[in-house]
Amino acid sequence: TFDKLQLCLDDSNASVVSCAVNVVTELSDKNPTNYLHLAPAFFQLLTSSSNNWMLIKVVKLLGSLVPEEPRLARKLLEPLAHIVESTQAKSLLYEACHAITLCLPYCRKKSDGSMPACVPQIVTLCAETLKSFLSEDDQNLKYLGLVGFAQLMQSHPKVLVAK
Repeated sequence: TFDKLQLCLDDSNASVVSCAVNVVTELSDKNPTNYLHLAPAFFQLLTSSSNNWMLIKVVKLLGSLVPEEPRLARKLLEPLAHIVESTQAKSLLYEACHAITLCLPYCRKKSDGSMPACVPQIVTLCAETLKSFLSEDDQNLKYLGLVGFAQLMQSHPKVLVAK
C-alpha cells in the first residue's frame, strides 16, 4: 500500500529509502499534486542525503512540486545552491540548476515587495555553472548548458548580458 511505501522513506536502510524515492518519483510524473504531502520528507532527504543518484530523484520531484506549491520555491533555493556549490557530479549539478530555474519565477517579489536576498547570488551561481557546461568537450553537456540558460532566461532575461 502507499502507506507502507511512505514509511520506507524513513527507513534506516539507505537502499530501501532509495527504492522508495525512485517509486514515488516515477509515480509523481503523472500527477505531482498527489505527492505534495511528501514534500517535508523529500526536503529532509535533500538536506541530509549524500547519495547522488537518490538526490537526483529528490531534486526532480521537489522541482515538479514547485508549481503545485509555490511557497516551496523559496525554501528550496539555498539547499539547491548548496548542492551546486558542493557536488562534482555533472548529472546532479545539472538537475540542481534545472530545479533552481523552476524555482526562480516563484521567488519574484512578494506582495510586500521583498525577494529573497540570496536570489542574485544564486542566479550568478547558476549562470556560472551553466557557463562551465558550455566549455566542456562533451556535446551533451554543452547542450544541457544551452537548455539551462534558456530556462534561466525565463525568469532573468538579462543574465546573459551580465555574463
